[in-house]
Amino acid sequence: MRLFEQVGPKARSSLERIKKACDQIELAKGTMNYSRVAAVATEQFGGPRPQTIQNNSELKLYIAARMSEYAAHLSKRHRDPRRSNPQSAHPRQPDAYPAEGLDPKVRLCIDLLRDDNTRLVTENKNLSLLLERETKTRPVSLTSAFALGPTEDLSLPIEILPQTSDMPVPLLSALRTVFKGEVAALRVERRDNLTCLVACAPSDLRVLLTPAQWESAKEWIAGLGDDN
Repeated sequence: MRLFEQVGPKARSSLERIKKACDQIELAKGTMNYSRVAAVATEQFGGPRPQTIQNNSELKLYIAARMSEYAAHLSKRHRDPRRSNPQSAHPRQPDAYPAEGLDPKVRLCIDLLRDDNTRLVTENKNLSLLLERETKTRPVSLTSAFALGPTEDLSLPIEILPQTSDMPVPLLSALRTVFKGEVAALRVERRDNLTCLVACAPSDLRVLLTPAQWESAKEWIAGLGDDN
């Protein structure tokens, strides 16, 4: 910067230290402001101290310029779809802001909020898929949930109990079929590493437990322990 050429030797020495402090903050991707720059400069290079910077217009001018450049750089990084979301089919437009001529710091805040919203949407989708997968293996009672009424946030009070507290529904259904006398015999069939339970009825064969349900039942029985 031309500022280095316009100041005396003593001020130039202080500017050099300020420059090194700003460079370190940028490398660490830390927060850059007057107090932080003064703290890094004092700790790493012996000064200038905060009061010295506050009383020196050249030092404040240089730090302000570095802060503006740093904020613009961070804003560009957050707007770049290759950095924020490499697989995004709809990259963010550089001018997608509510108004033109916004300060780089304001644009950076907007970008950070948008990134947080995108992350939360993704997390909610993952949680929905997880809940769907869990309820397929351990269905919940919607009748009980509706009977209890909505919670404070107006959602249904659905509770998935631990795996060892409830018998898997497919296993319970298979036992009910057996005890109702609907099958003449049971047969365990194995192929490769897969196992299933088949009911032999007078007229046909019926799969009571698929390989996945068989493994789920084994895990549930193992979780009961030897004493149960």
